[in-house]
Amino acid sequence: MVIYAMINSPILGLIETPLMNTTNAILIIMLSGATLITLSCNVKTDAILNSSTFKIGMSACICILGVAWLGDTFVQANIEWIKATAGQLIHNHSWMLAVIFFICFALIYSQAATAKALMPMALALNVSPLTAIASFFCGFGSLRFANLSNINCCRSNG
Repeated sequence: MVIYAMINSPILGLIETPLMNTTNAILIIMLSGATLITLSCNVKTDAILNSSTFKIGMSACICILGVAWLGDTFVQANIEWIKATAGQLIHNHSWMLAVIFFICFALIYSQAATAKALMPMALALNVSPLTAIASFFCGFGSLRFANLSNINCCRSNG
């Protein structure tokens, strides 16, 4: 991945127009590596597919990617309406962005999906990058409430 990043670097100028973006390149490199490991180590692929860890992990992966795609699609499709409706409010009261992150974290349970959906919107509304980053970290508070409820649940059952 480092070699790919160096080759595509605008500083080196080896490739002017890359064939694919960095995200797709990382996915291809990682999947190729996993394929080589699987083939060279004689891994029993049936055992992988039937393991509970794989099933849980793939289920979580699909859920998170689905939510990220849904959030990003919604924001991109409605960016003009969001700018018109929330733009002045967030511009005048930038602390509201922290409340929005807090609520979205609680609903989505994915920091990456929340950031992918809301950060471009916040920056498009001319919120300062420092305020957007600080607001993002305020969202982590909603995850603390979920963890506290799990701890209390475990204490009452055990």
